[in-house]
Amino acid sequence: ATSTQALGLNSFSDFAIGEAAIPTAPIFLAPANAATGVGLTPTYSWNAVAGATSYGLQVATDAGFTALVENLSGLTGTSHVSTLGYINSTVYYWRMNATGAGGTSAWSSAWSFTTLSPHNILLPQGWNMISSYIHPSTPALETMLAGITTNMVIMKNNAGLVYWTAFGINDIGSWNQVESYQVYMQSA
Repeated sequence: ATSTQALGLNSFSDFAIGEAAIPTAPIFLAPANAATGVGLTPTYSWNAVAGATSYGLQVATDAGFTALVENLSGLTGTSHVSTLGYINSTVYYWRMNATGAGGTSAWSSAWSFTTLSPHNILLPQGWNMISSYIHPSTPALETMLAGITTNMVIMKNNAGLVYWTAFGINDIGSWNQVESYQVYMQSA
């Protein structure tokens, strides 16, 4: 029989049999590094890591990750859709780690992206039909349309509800990204 001394080992604690390795950090797929025009509810995706059972995701508005927007752990699968509604024209930084039986990896190198710019729609004099996929951070019509209400006479949705500032009426309430609207402008 061979002793541990003959192998140059001081004890059985000098090696481990079947110990799980710490997984590596994920490799990102999207949003692409330095991407621009990313939507306000981005989808993060990454490659699966061998031995990982879950992932952590941090999103911040600074490269040092002191101003965290999201700080998630326990994500399973290889994607995550943020439902927070990010801010237009803002640079976001994101990084990830992976957790497995052997522990949690270090944070990956960060990637960044910039969200899309505010959405401007030209409304000439007369009746206009508008619809848009935009998801404003403040969907209240009073806020969203504040810059055009002096020239806007009335806004109607498909159900016939109105936003009519001259009479202080807002039956519509807030912008709905799946609806279309008719807007009458007295001037552009």
